[in-house]
Amino acid sequence: MHRLKVSPVNSNTLSVSGLFGYVSRDNGDTWYLLGDQSWNNLPSLHADVHEVEFNPNDPTGKSLVVASDGGVATSTDLGNSWTDLNETYASLQLYGTIGRGFYGSSAISPEVYGDGTQDNGNVYTVLTGSLDPWKHLDGGDGGQWHSFRLGGFIRSNMNSATIWRGTWNADKKVVEQRVEIPVRIGGSDVTGTTVCLIAANVNSPAHHNGKGQAMYTVGALGGRIHGLFANDDGSDIHWERVSEWVAPRDQIVSAVGSADGKKIYLGTYGPQDAQLYMVDTETGSVSPMGPMPPGLRPMSMSDVDPKARIHRFVVLSDESAFALYNSNRPNSSRLLMTTDSGATWEVVPTPSENLASVELDWTTGAFYVCDAEHVYVSRNNCKTWTRASLGLPQHCQGIDLRFVAQPDGKNYLYLATYGWSLWRVQTNS
Repeated sequence: MHRLKVSPVNSNTLSVSGLFGYVSRDNGDTWYLLGDQSWNNLPSLHADVHEVEFNPNDPTGKSLVVASDGGVATSTDLGNSWTDLNETYASLQLYGTIGRGFYGSSAISPEVYGDGTQDNGNVYTVLTGSLDPWKHLDGGDGGQWHSFRLGGFIRSNMNSATIWRGTWNADKKVVEQRVEIPVRIGGSDVTGTTVCLIAANVNSPAHHNGKGQAMYTVGALGGRIHGLFANDDGSDIHWERVSEWVAPRDQIVSAVGSADGKKIYLGTYGPQDAQLYMVDTETGSVSPMGPMPPGLRPMSMSDVDPKARIHRFVVLSDESAFALYNSNRPNSSRLLMTTDSGATWEVVPTPSENLASVELDWTTGAFYVCDAEHVYVSRNNCKTWTRASLGLPQHCQGIDLRFVAQPDGKNYLYLATYGWSLWRVQTNS
């Protein structure tokens, strides 16, 4: 139980918050559940209720405000009917690659931004014209989104063993065609088995399968490494394995990244601490990369941090990449760099030791990082950093950074936050 409240009008009317919200009209002898806690009926009523508050300005004593993991809702009749206030607040808890240990990410096109959210499923908003409210695609915990080079999006949900492809309907201004993307095994397509997608788009696709189809995205599905392949027109989109390697039983894949699809940077975490691997998709081989820099290597089993992991790669080429290391310990984040395909890694100086994301503006070479307080930019290959937080909330809770260069020549940096919704800035204005 979080909190017990007493109506300022009728001392026999009580409210309590906890896993669910309840109200009693007889001094606690009997209680009734508020709103059935179903986001299918009202998305802002949800389990994990933080507050059920009486409105002190209502002389009838029947007005309630409920704050939960689903958002904010109000009632003027002690819970018989509800008004959803989520569309009027910039309060979405958007996911990034480190949020709550879950793995969400955003996808951007010139028209649409989509992302997974905490307890409010996958959502998207239209970026052109007037700002539109967020639109729901599903419920529960959202997952990773990735733009598909040949059109549309791929997305997952934490509570579903499915990866979908959606397309943007410019006339209706909606994401539609929720089509499941199969995994091709031995010539047969299998669905409903792709749990917990960890993926990244290939920067410049150059790897092809036996049918000559290009690989556009790399992903870990159930500890196995897959590629997303399709014909040049976007048809026959499917996942297929690019290696027979399977993550060790006690290791979980935390991040992947690739420049051209021929080599894949891969990170895992678990009881053996953070591990780094290089996948060669031409041969299917997987090799351990060089050790972590001094200070990040456990010297004994007591030093092992099972939550230490790489949760984001920025891959410039097969030889050159940046990796964002983090753990659940405070002041533990480090930005790592390699220029020899991961044989050696060095720590890059950063303005914060609690970083949540890193992103590259590939048009100028500027690097961006964020933590819970600020966004920072480096324009000299990470040698020095300056704040780039003007206009953001004081504690912005930044969780994910994404850069997009639009066809109209405008470049934007997007900041997804865990509690302040979405922000963007034009970087070439």
